[in-house]
Amino acid sequence: MRIAVIGAGNSGLATAAYFKKYGYFVTLWNRTEENIANLKQSRRIKVLGIWDTTFIVDIVTSDIKEAIQGVDLILVTTPSDSHKDIARLIAPYVKEESIIILNPGRTFGAIEVKQILLQEANVCPIIGETQTILYTCRKIQEDVVSLLAIKRNVQIAFLSKDGRSIFKHLPKCYSCNLILVDSILITSLGNVGMILHCAPVLFNIGWIENKGVAFKYYYAGITPSIANFLECMDKERIMVANKLGVDVLLVQDWLKKSYKTWGNTLYECLQNNDAYKTIDAPSTLKHRYIMEDVCTGLVPVEYIAHQLGIIVPHISLVIDIAEKVVDFPFREKGRKMDIIDLK
Repeated sequence: MRIAVIGAGNSGLATAAYFKKYGYFVTLWNRTEENIANLKQSRRIKVLGIWDTTFIVDIVTSDIKEAIQGVDLILVTTPSDSHKDIARLIAPYVKEESIIILNPGRTFGAIEVKQILLQEANVCPIIGETQTILYTCRKIQEDVVSLLAIKRNVQIAFLSKDGRSIFKHLPKCYSCNLILVDSILITSLGNVGMILHCAPVLFNIGWIENKGVAFKYYYAGITPSIANFLECMDKERIMVANKLGVDVLLVQDWLKKSYKTWGNTLYECLQNNDAYKTIDAPSTLKHRYIMEDVCTGLVPVEYIAHQLGIIVPHISLVIDIAEKVVDFPFREKGRKMDIIDLK
């Protein structure tokens, strides 16, 4: 099986290295060529953390046609706010039998990509999305990634009704860490990143913008009071999911299932999660924890909630603060789906 990994960031490097470990032919694509100049020459990815080894990928390119032509599986690892652009780039080259998986889709990513591929090329390939990134990882250098953990029980869903058959044909090294669920609604509303990322960044603005201060995001940045606020946001997310007829896990239950952590509260589960110990806080507000997770997480949940007649005050407050502090129109630019699009 030939695999194309779209994006050479944190999870892109980890994904490419992971599949090379199991012997697959891997093409790694990145839009900005200067960001992969050395990697393109050496094709070597150094992995630190749970492994300490180097893998050689087969092709590194910034040519999207070269990246996806002739491959069996396309894994999109770019931030979800770039899904529209990626869909437009791949549209001329994908086929009906192509398998595209967004890692992750965040909230309704697979639906957005399907809409754009139909608009741009009148093509409807097999599209799936995961609930979250499979790897806890951080890019250290252009060709070095720290792989801290491989998550367990990550949900995956496909827009196709034949999801079970598609799932069976995925590489075993990949599917063994995934759980197939029946609906994109489950993976989309199971998006825990929007709960864990947005509010803590905004509540730590003073420290983040103080260039002389570095702190561990989960251990120091999420205090008991912040964690309590996140639990309130989380209950609103669950309320929207339940109104749409799907069951999703609370963040603290997801942490227990994915990382084998423990605790009676979200704060305790985060403090007891060894995989989060070394993760640093962002150094800017214009980080994917805000730019991605507000646009493609909180905004679509709020938009659907309003259509359902549900008030989500904690989620709405975070969007309000983000718009004012970052000076960006998140509601205008964010991903918005009508309920009819979710059917």
